[in-house]
Amino acid sequence: MKSDLDENNRLERQLERLAENAIESRDLARFFNAIEIGVSGAADRTVRLFRKLKLSDIGQIQQLLLSAEGEPTGSYLVDVFDRVLQHEIEAEAGIIDAAEKLNEFKTLRHPTPYVAGSSELQELVQRLLTQNQNRLRLPGSIDAVVAFGDNICACAKAPTPSG
Repeated sequence: MKSDLDENNRLERQLERLAENAIESRDLARFFNAIEIGVSGAADRTVRLFRKLKLSDIGQIQQLLLSAEGEPTGSYLVDVFDRVLQHEIEAEAGIIDAAEKLNEFKTLRHPTPYVAGSSELQELVQRLLTQNQNRLRLPGSIDAVVAFGDNICACAKAPTPSG
């Protein structure tokens, strides 16, 4: 490993890259730190809100929303939790502030990425585009195949000219 760095000035090039990207590296580290802190706070607020729900609230959700759609209560509540958690994460000023700093990145200074990307990037994209395997155990998950970029619309069926 050390010999790899010694030959062809690899160590020098690596140090130059680190120096050139020091500001971006710090900003990225601040973003990850803000996410770690913010997600914890957002999760706490979301769970506290959910814990306030009463059985009568769940009954009302079933009557008003789920019985007409045939959606199982557990599956629906997991979906609601996802959206409420997302809302709470978006409320975290630290995350938003750190994300704004990332908008200043100058991509021209960064090394050219691999065509396929790193295995970490591929894992991130895979998680972005799919539901977790455990989520698929809940009823309604397999029948409701949704892909990244899909637009979902509950539209009334248009009457046909003959009917």
